[in-house]
Amino acid sequence: MKNAPLPAFLFALMGLVFVSCTTPLQKGRRAYDQGHPDQAATVWLPLAEAGDPEAQFLMGTLAESGQGVEVDLEQAAFWYFAAAVQDYAAAQVNLGKLLAQGAGVPRDSTQAARWYRSAADQGVPEAQYNLGLMLLVGEDIEGHTAQGLEYLRRAARRDHAGAQYTLAMAYSGAFDVPVREDQATRWMRRAAKGGYGLAQHVLGSWHLEGRFVPASALTAEKWLEKAARQDVPEAQYLLGWMYHSGEDVQQNDQVAALWMKQAAAQGLPVAQTNLALLHLYGRGVPRDLDKANQLLQRAASQDFELAEVNLALLESKRTQKTTWSTQAPLPVGRIDPIAGARR
Repeated sequence: MKNAPLPAFLFALMGLVFVSCTTPLQKGRRAYDQGHPDQAATVWLPLAEAGDPEAQFLMGTLAESGQGVEVDLEQAAFWYFAAAVQDYAAAQVNLGKLLAQGAGVPRDSTQAARWYRSAADQGVPEAQYNLGLMLLVGEDIEGHTAQGLEYLRRAARRDHAGAQYTLAMAYSGAFDVPVREDQATRWMRRAAKGGYGLAQHVLGSWHLEGRFVPASALTAEKWLEKAARQDVPEAQYLLGWMYHSGEDVQQNDQVAALWMKQAAAQGLPVAQTNLALLHLYGRGVPRDLDKANQLLQRAASQDFELAEVNLALLESKRTQKTTWSTQAPLPVGRIDPIAGARR
């Protein structure tokens, strides 16, 4: 079976647990590192069956990722549970994730929160983040805003970028939490500087609008480009919009089209709509009414109102067989950068 890499979080945990590995576990790790997860599974399986929680966790990661064994989420949950009841924190986190998703086991948010809490209280940032988010949102469990924020802060202090971003969004008004500009900007900057794409996008949009931070197109462009290069479609669109409009940057439709294409390819309807308009007028891209129509159709299929309006106007022009005017542009959309960040 192809040796695809384990998910980053699982691999990071593996890196932690191998510090005190016994010789058989080290032998399995060497086999895995050399590209032989099937041999690693052969070594770890008897240890897991004998009750070793670390081996049980590792067998769970292999079953979940399909390395060395067939993908079997039910089996993964079995091994994670076997290790979790022995208070093995990494297994508790991954079992909680499967329970929250209903993957391999019936969906059970209450039990997911239970396992997250156990690992969170052992100091695992990923568990603190997951539990904090569940408590903050109140998703299928009784919400406790104060507790949720506290668990998020614990993870954020351990440089968990997702927790830093979520705290920033909470304090900026995204959840039922009083707005605190100092906390919003503090955590958003930390997440952005840590390389978290969504935080880079929001921080860039804040600088673009002068929200919580000084307005600065130059700073906005810097953060939006960082996020765009991480394939955050909203950032790609906003960066394209800046170059198309020439708002405090040198106007360049070729660059605008390049970024909008990337956002449109990811299915962002406002980018599809604006890229369609560029094709209608041949700005930065070849003039192509068929391509414009295709893009508007894709955006309209997502119930994007502006695309529906432009599609109707385009059809009207075609019906009337009127020459398309480059002097009367159709409505151009701009995504709300904050709403766009809530993905």
